[in-house]
This record gives sequence, C-alpha cells and structure tokens, in this order.
Amino acid sequence: MGRQSDEHLRCLFLQCRDMWLQNSLDDATRQGTAYQQLCKVTDVMRMHVFEIVTQYRAIFLDFSASQDEECGEGADGGLLYAWANRRMLTFIEFLQVALQFNYLQII
Repeated sequence: MGRQSDEHLRCLFLQCRDMWLQNSLDDATRQGTAYQQLCKVTDVMRMHVFEIVTQYRAIFLDFSASQDEECGEGADGGLLYAWANRRMLTFIEFLQVALQFNYLQII
C-alpha cells in the first residue's frame, strides 16, 4: 500500500465506476421502445450516481471535508463535483435528444 497518492486513487475510483456506469447506460439503451429506454436510463442514472457518490464519500472520508464543504469547497479539489457535473450534462444531452426524437415521432 502507499504506492498511489490519495488523489490518484480518487481518480482511479471515479474512472472505474464511470466505466461501470457507462456499461449500464449502454445496456439500458439497447432494447425496448424509446419510452422504455428513457425510463431505464433515468433509473440507471438515479441509482448508480447515488451509489457512486455515496461510496466515494465513504471510502475517501476526510474530516476536513465537512469543514471545507461548509465553505463551498470539497476536500478533493472538486473532483467528485466535476465528475458528477459531467455525468449530469451528458444525461441532460441524452434527454434533449430522446425527447426531441419522441416529439418528432408524434408530429
């Protein structure tokens, strides 16, 4: 142990969990109607992002993190925030495309 820095371990954790999340999202979009895919992707995002954030905070517990969060800064320099923000932006893009596609099918 001690071969990797704390920051590198945080990055590695998020990279691995992000690949797992992406595989789950890919599976959710492979079958069913557009509505079913939209429901599945929403459920996958809701469940898995919550799990990843909870696990990250449990594994990389910093006593200084609660003090830093009160000031609006994370102890990890915003790594978790940046990851979650990127994931939410990709989810919003997916929603925009899926909802536009469904709207065009109705017309």
